[in-house]
Amino acid sequence: MKKVLFFSFSLFLFLFSSAQEKNYFQQEVHYKINVSLDDKKNDLNADESLEYINNSPDELTFIWFHIWPNGYKNNNTPLAKQLIEEGNTKFYFATKEERGWIDGLDFKVNGQPVKTETGQSIDIVKIILNEPLKSGGKIFITTPFHVHIPLGVFSRLGHIGQQYQITQWYPKPSVYDKYGWHPIPYLNQGEFYSEFGSFDVSITLPKNYVVGATGTLVNGEEETAWLMAKAEETKAILSYNPHDTSFPVSSSETKTLRYTASTVHDFGWFADKRYHVLHDEVTLPHSQKKVDTWVMFTNLYGKYWEKAAKYVSDAVYYYSLWNGDYPYPHATAVDGALSAGGGMEYPMITVIGAANDDATLDRVIAHEVGHNWFYGILGSNERDHAWMDEGINSFNENRYMQTKYPKDSVKMSMQTKVRGKNVDIGKLLGLADLDESALFDLAYRFNAVQKKDQPVDLTSAEYTTVNYGTVVYGKTAVILAYLQAYLGTEMYDKCAQAYFEKWKFHHPYPPDIKKAYEEVSGKDLNWFFDEIIPTTKQIDYKISSARKTDDKNLEIKVKNKGKINSPLSISEIKNGKIIFTQWHEGFAGKKIISFTPPSGEMKEALKIDAENKIPDINRQNNTYKMHGLCKKTEPLQLKMLGFVHNTDKTQLFWAPVAGWNNYNKFMAGALIYNNFIPEKKFEWQLMPMYGFGNKDLAGGASVHYNMHFNKIFQTVRIGGKGEQYCYLNDADPYSNLKFRKIAPEISFEIKKKHLRNTLKQTINFSQVNIFRDEVYSDNTVHSLWYQFHDITYLIDNSRKMNPYNIAFNYLQGERIAKTSVTANYKMNFKKKGKGLDVRFFAGDFLYDRNPINGNYFFYASGATGAHDYLYDYVFLGRSETDGLLSHQFAETEGAMKVYTPLGRSKTWLASLNLKCSLPGKLPLKLFSDFTMLPPDAALNQTMLFDAGIYLPLMKGIVEIYLPLLVSKDIKDVFELNNPDVKGFNENLHMIRFTFNIQKMNPFELVRNIDL
Repeated sequence: MKKVLFFSFSLFLFLFSSAQEKNYFQQEVHYKINVSLDDKKNDLNADESLEYINNSPDELTFIWFHIWPNGYKNNNTPLAKQLIEEGNTKFYFATKEERGWIDGLDFKVNGQPVKTETGQSIDIVKIILNEPLKSGGKIFITTPFHVHIPLGVFSRLGHIGQQYQITQWYPKPSVYDKYGWHPIPYLNQGEFYSEFGSFDVSITLPKNYVVGATGTLVNGEEETAWLMAKAEETKAILSYNPHDTSFPVSSSETKTLRYTASTVHDFGWFADKRYHVLHDEVTLPHSQKKVDTWVMFTNLYGKYWEKAAKYVSDAVYYYSLWNGDYPYPHATAVDGALSAGGGMEYPMITVIGAANDDATLDRVIAHEVGHNWFYGILGSNERDHAWMDEGINSFNENRYMQTKYPKDSVKMSMQTKVRGKNVDIGKLLGLADLDESALFDLAYRFNAVQKKDQPVDLTSAEYTTVNYGTVVYGKTAVILAYLQAYLGTEMYDKCAQAYFEKWKFHHPYPPDIKKAYEEVSGKDLNWFFDEIIPTTKQIDYKISSARKTDDKNLEIKVKNKGKINSPLSISEIKNGKIIFTQWHEGFAGKKIISFTPPSGEMKEALKIDAENKIPDINRQNNTYKMHGLCKKTEPLQLKMLGFVHNTDKTQLFWAPVAGWNNYNKFMAGALIYNNFIPEKKFEWQLMPMYGFGNKDLAGGASVHYNMHFNKIFQTVRIGGKGEQYCYLNDADPYSNLKFRKIAPEISFEIKKKHLRNTLKQTINFSQVNIFRDEVYSDNTVHSLWYQFHDITYLIDNSRKMNPYNIAFNYLQGERIAKTSVTANYKMNFKKKGKGLDVRFFAGDFLYDRNPINGNYFFYASGATGAHDYLYDYVFLGRSETDGLLSHQFAETEGAMKVYTPLGRSKTWLASLNLKCSLPGKLPLKLFSDFTMLPPDAALNQTMLFDAGIYLPLMKGIVEIYLPLLVSKDIKDVFELNNPDVKGFNENLHMIRFTFNIQKMNPFELVRNIDL
């Protein structure tokens, strides 16, 4: 039987190769693996033998092997480094027992020992052949191996308790194709590329484990009967207890399950003693063959998995209908504690992560089952061309969801519960009206409008974490829907099926899919495969004008403002509905397009891409009204709590706001804004409030214009901010003293060499104008104007481990010019969540002019409300000298946590500030500060220090500091000013707190996300 299998596969490969380009070839690998599971040590003990057939025209002197479990071995592997880049520290802090590795390897070729060399990382090894493997020749490679299974919270391979996800677990030859060898390290972001062949795998484990695996169970009548019996038991379950997830004791008796599979390039298996089982069957749409579908799941998400076998069947049916029939005997989905995304695919079997509702589970199962086509059957190079599996699959996933849930797919997936009540988050955020494709389009445009997107066709490791999702998955799905709309669904399906038939069980590359689609469609698709796919060029068509040439015909002037001459559609719109659509080939510059609506005279509007199929970067210029004013403007919509911009509307968003300070007292008002996500070129926010204490207006405003160049500067942002609040609650008639701040600014973000680089550099210029009410000696109130020029150069490395930032600042104002540098560094300890925060500050006046305002001095104690002369911080009380509000401060300049009137300097000041975690789980932390000052008559020493404990209620925002130790100068002055406070009460009176609510500005948080 095995010889027949080998001959059939070789014959098929020969016939295929004869029909393809002459330089195409494909290697062949046939595995036999015996493996046993030790569920006490979480180990695999195995031996492997494989036949490697060299179908290439080349003579091979070595073979690269992947030993991917070693990716989990230490913090120096590519996997470990990538996880840190992505901000995931779980593996970094893992113990040895929680990590994984492969050892016990002893490679032999044709029974003879061979030399090995480690590759670029410890999860790649080169086998040096004793004799060259000639073209058409074959060799037999054997090795024992042992795998310690890592904890299943890092990536794909792993275990949670005694639930096992055994993937990328055995020594596997690298692919050798016309581009050479492809030895690739194990990565979390970046999948795999493997040779097709066959597997014969025997798995030994305790008898009460339920196993799902690639392949067909050989001589497994007893096991199959047991699974079918469990399926009947599962059908009878009325409800699942999600709290009952304990593992039964492993059986003392073992079983050996043998699985075989052909024309596959990987083998994965999953085992759990708690699994419930359900079985279904699907008839394929073309061949009418029947395929078994299975699901295996625990109690945790049991109520969602009750229909999951039907989800698997539906996915197999629709993917077969659109692409070509499923060629394998079964498709299985298992519930698993997956950390590498929502699911992960292997031939014939997929593992699915957390399931929180029915539609989401259906979506993830469809996506992962769909990978049997795009990765499994069409074995593209996922590491170098991820769009060919993830992106094409996401397009099919969207199509699947729109077919099954034509109106409610998004809405269903956005439902959540808050205190037992259903809340439609999608509707609240403005997502409820968006279909699947629109959500992917929105995700793509989030970065694209800032020119921080990346081409569809890059190696996986080059993408930022967000772009890997929004471009590889999202944009590819969007542009394929665009191609489908342009070609028509029937023609698109013919192209997809021809591609599938021609390349199934082989390794297609981008030119191969292009050739298949062009041959079938008869279209020149360079605009798609040579422009949209490999570049970040953007599409932007605009209707400039339209005029009637007679009673029925129109001439439409369209301008291509983008960089791609891709096809466009123009539709007649009536009562908000599409009446008629015409497609036109792309062009450069301007073009007059003839348009004849079949309904007769055009009565309402024209619109480019009315179906939202084109990834047009600016849809606000796509509409032209035939009558009335503002012909190019979308209808106005006022929306509460708007989150996502609807491109079919000219939107104004608003939200109720409230605030409080000790002078305005309670304030209430509204935040009005024109955009949140994605970024618009022109953005503004207006927040008027009424202060019930001073009975006057308060609030702020911001307006900015964003420009993105992707050259020397990534972004140039021009605009300004303004605000007005009370700053003093004095006796009448001076109880309404206000400050107003107007600060025009321009900032430059320097372009990164690589987008994955976490180092960000910005230069900001601002002119700060302060208009402040002050009382003159004649008891009159005047508004005085103070102006400052501020330049800041910020270097910020937001990496997860040991992040740092350095800010260089120059400030010039009335009779002052001073410069400073502030540096922050976080040293992470080996224990997760623990570390040391180091801050350094040094400031100097550039010339000797006595500031007319003492608040302009450098202060050791950081800024109180009175010292915040630029009004950069939110203070609940700016002028208090006693009481709770007087204890608020901002960590500026010296940033000491204890207040002292000492320690101000009009020449220079330097400080070192330390914060350190405590052992254990206590929320308290330690702090200490050291400030150096020039000699002063008021000081006995030129260094001040304090130390104590603090409680970070909200890290960096609300923190409470209790000094326990202060230098003698500070203590002496405190006792002089507070003679009645003794002992520990002194420390309690020195308590201070921060309230940096300005750091929670949602617009700034979104804008500063580095994606």
